[in-house]
Amino acid sequence: DARIKKFKDLQAMADYFVINYNKYFRMYHDVDGAQVEEELYILLQTLCMPSGFPFDKHGHWKWYIAPNKYPHYRYLRQFLQMSQYHHPPKSHFVLKSPTHSQPQLNSLTH
Repeated sequence: DARIKKFKDLQAMADYFVINYNKYFRMYHDVDGAQVEEELYILLQTLCMPSGFPFDKHGHWKWYIAPNKYPHYRYLRQFLQMSQYHHPPKSHFVLKSPTHSQPQLNSLTH
């Protein structure tokens, strides 16, 4: 039965992911307890909650993607500029949240 094979393949993939989760997590999340690991924590200081709303019963996602996130991204830009001045990174900052692919990204670059 093709369904059983498909299930077993998915189960094997899930097992591989669970077994190797920590290794792959650390490849993308450089967590050492002394640094801000993701810029989303900085944006949360402006009450901008860009992590998504999986159970959106009250229209939060529509509010979030509405225009004019400029003040939030202006704050992020200033925060990163000050951080860069006081604690220069070894190479550069990486804004890795998929949230930044939303239309409000223009606020950061202008």
